[in-house]
Amino acid sequence: PEIEPKPAKATPAKPASAASGKERSGNDVWKTGEGTADLSPAEKKAIAHTWYSKNFDNTQSWLREGKLSFGSYYGLDSEADADKFKTDIATFQKAVSKAAPFASDVILLRGVNHPEKVFGEVGSLNDKSFSDKGFTSATSNLGVGKSYSVGYGGKTALMTIHARKGTRALKVNPDTWAQSHPRKGQTPPDVLQEY
Repeated sequence: PEIEPKPAKATPAKPASAASGKERSGNDVWKTGEGTADLSPAEKKAIAHTWYSKNFDNTQSWLREGKLSFGSYYGLDSEADADKFKTDIATFQKAVSKAAPFASDVILLRGVNHPEKVFGEVGSLNDKSFSDKGFTSATSNLGVGKSYSVGYGGKTALMTIHARKGTRALKVNPDTWAQSHPRKGQTPPDVLQEY
């Protein structure tokens, strides 16, 4: 998908009519079967292990740089643990490829803290495309996207992601979410609208 970082404060209240003016957004995207996949218990467990846990940083590090951090914090104490982790990442990648593709162009959003660390100065990539070797969470809910761009003492940005027809994005699975967020009071997937 094409991604354009924009300052969060400059983002209009509506998610944009965007490039073609025909992109769907918000509940019009979430309420469809697009992004769903029939996942096995093993696939759900692999996704929970590599993404919806403290391991998401390690997953990104492996995909982007080919590096893993070891130690009890990550549950990676041996090469065997690392091999299992890499297998789980590959399982996650395959699960995304099983997701029902978007039937038309859609708008997804991603809030970012300290975007200058990733993209350079805020606004420097407006109207430009880039590629990320890692996974990128996104939401179809404007409010959720903005909430993730609330700063922790630094700059923030709200990226608008133009996912073209045929793009595959895996909708968060309620079973996977429950497995990785067992505490009561966690925000449910239908509110987060996360891919």
